[in-house]
Formats: sequence, structure tokens, C-alpha cells
Amino acid sequence: MSLTLTSNLPGSIKSSGNGVASHNSSAGGVGSSQVLSRPGRIAVIGAGGLVGARLLRVLHQDDQREGVGIVRSARSLARLSDLEIRLADTSRVANLTEALSGCDTVVNAINGDVSRILEETRVVYEAALAAHCRLLVHLSSAVVYGRVPSQDIADDSPPDTRNWMLYARGKARGEIFLRRQMKLHPEFRMVVLRPGLVWGPCSHWSGMVGEELARGRVCLSNGGRSIANLVYVDNLVRMILAVHRKQGGPSGFYNVADPLRVSWMEYYRGLGGKLGYAPDQVCAWPDGRLPFQPRLAVEWGLQRKPLYCFSRWLLPRMGLGMKAKIKKLIQGGPQPPERASSGNCLPSGPPRLNREVWSLQNQFFPLPAEKFMRDYGPVALMPLEETLAATAAWLRFAGFSAAGPFDQSNLW
Repeated sequence: MSLTLTSNLPGSIKSSGNGVASHNSSAGGVGSSQVLSRPGRIAVIGAGGLVGARLLRVLHQDDQREGVGIVRSARSLARLSDLEIRLADTSRVANLTEALSGCDTVVNAINGDVSRILEETRVVYEAALAAHCRLLVHLSSAVVYGRVPSQDIADDSPPDTRNWMLYARGKARGEIFLRRQMKLHPEFRMVVLRPGLVWGPCSHWSGMVGEELARGRVCLSNGGRSIANLVYVDNLVRMILAVHRKQGGPSGFYNVADPLRVSWMEYYRGLGGKLGYAPDQVCAWPDGRLPFQPRLAVEWGLQRKPLYCFSRWLLPRMGLGMKAKIKKLIQGGPQPPERASSGNCLPSGPPRLNREVWSLQNQFFPLPAEKFMRDYGPVALMPLEETLAATAAWLRFAGFSAAGPFDQSNLW
């Protein structure tokens, strides 16, 4: 028996018997099973995350394209209350197929349980095929190549399925699955994008910089020389929309990045300068040593699937104080640098980073990103100065400024 909750008021939610619910901000909104197919309609799976929410917001402001957000939990509805949102179980093909009704493009921006990446990739693919969608844009990650040990790695190079990170292994196996499906179903267009670190307002990778600067705890590994494989969130959104616009574009795998590659030192000092911090507040240790710490062993253990799944089961059952202690043990942070009386930064030893951040700050080579522009360009990407200004405005709003009162002129 189906259960339907309806209302003539804006923001009504409708639920069908198989568990799909639709939230529409317009009066008289209809459930997903009743929506007629519209050319160019884009379903964003994982609309509660950084990339999904930003893409949906951009589509909401676009008169030419429509966006439909798909989320797993009602808690994601608050920040998206003025948009069309559908609740769906991304582990069930039939459930997700109904949620995709009326859409011709699917963007898979799920960012959840890293132990289920392959399974969710398979469900999204099968649901998109069953819903007769024309295009699937899957967001993978540059982490599938680890520290990029060779400059010969290209867009079509096989991913590393033996990476130490569970997330990277899941993304790699998801790519292998989709590559196989591209050969079996060449008529269904699939584009896999590999962004590096997605930065900008609301991003962890930008909030991390502001927090470390505010605490005076910045010390980079390897002299800060390694390339920070960054892509600004709005630039990634523009590349996703470029794939959607080009109807005859090819299926394939694409590394995507910002137009100007910067080092970790340039990234930290660029944001720090916008926030009012002096350049010498960002220090660097000259080599890539990683001192042993017990938490590195804990971090490594949690990248084994059984221990990770057990920790996900255990954490909701623990008190807030214990959660905070465990999080601090695992994540840690760079140690405060020592400063001479002249103000120069003199770290007493290599930074005590967690292994993930250390790996990122010791990447060997940048990934090539020219193939995307050849197949789907030109795309007008935001320049570095503009992206730094917008991100710094958000960081000031969050309280990480050394330069005075908050100015909201550069916020989205």
C-alpha cells in the first residue's frame, strides 16, 4: 500500500509506495513519478554535498536548464528548501529509477559511505539506464592515481586499486566498472570527471587553511613545493555543465583542474594574504619526512573495510566527548612552528601531519588536464585571483580573518 503526503502549500512533500519522496518549492508540486520528461533536465544525486548543492544552486538561477536534487536523508532539505528535491534510497535501483523520472542527464555527486562507492556507482548506472537517461556524469577523484608517481600518467591510464585509502580504492573500482559498461553499452553516454581537491566557500580544503592560519599552526611538508591539485567548486560546476551542453560529446575519462596550477605554498599564502596574514606565518620543512605517530597506525587501520564499517557502527553509539577525542587522535594537525625574535618561521622538525594530508603535500607530478578542453572546451573558468577573493570572503565570515571586520561583497 502506498502512502502519499500532499499539500497545496509550497514545500510539500509527496511519498510513493516504494519510498521515493518529492519536495517542490512551488505550489501544487507533483511527485517524481508524474513529472514529464523535459529536455535538458539534470538530476543531481548527492545534492546535499558541496558540489551537488552548488550545481543545483547554479541550475536554479539558469533560465535554460532545470535541476532536480536527489538526497538520501531529509536532513539535507534545510539548505535546499527553495529547490526541487527528491528523497531516494541510492542503494536500491528501482527506488532511484523512479527518482530519475523526467531527467535526461544524471550527475553522480554522492559523497557518503566510502566502503560503498562501487555498489552506489553500480546502482546509479543501472538506474540511469532504466530511466532512459541520455547522459551520466560521474564524479570520480584524482586520488585514484595516489601521489602520481609518473609523469606518463594520462586521463586513460588505469587507476590504482591498491591505494592505502579506502576512498581511493572505491573510486578506482567504480571507474573500472564504468569503463566496462562503456564498452558494453556504447550508445549510453558516460563521462567520468576526476577533480582533485575541490576548494572554495564551504569546502573542507579551504576551511582547513583558515583554521590552521588562525591557530598559527601552518607548517607544510616538502618545502610547500608540490603541486596542490585543486579545482575551484564553481569551475567544476562549469565543466559539468559543459559536458551537459555538448550533445555529441564522447564518453570517456577526464582529469579536471583549475587553469593555473599552484603549489601548496602559493595556495596557503594566497589565501593567507587575503585574510591579512603575513607570508612568514606559512612555514615549510624542506623535505618530505613523515615522523611516526601512533595515530598513523590508527588512520591506516581505519582504511581497512572491516574496521571502517565497525567504526561507522560504533560512532553513533558513543558520547560526544569520546567522539571528539577519537577525531583528534586520528586527524591531528600540524604542530605550531617555532618563531625567532625576528619573526622568521623556524620549524623545529617536520610537520606531524596525518597521512592523507602528507600524501597530498608530497605529490610527484601534476595530472594532465588538456584532454577535457579538447573534447568539451572552451570553458570559461574563474581566474585564481577571483577564486581566492571569494574563498577568503567566506573564511572571514567564518571568523578566520586577521585583517578586520567581515566584508560580504565577494560571497556567492
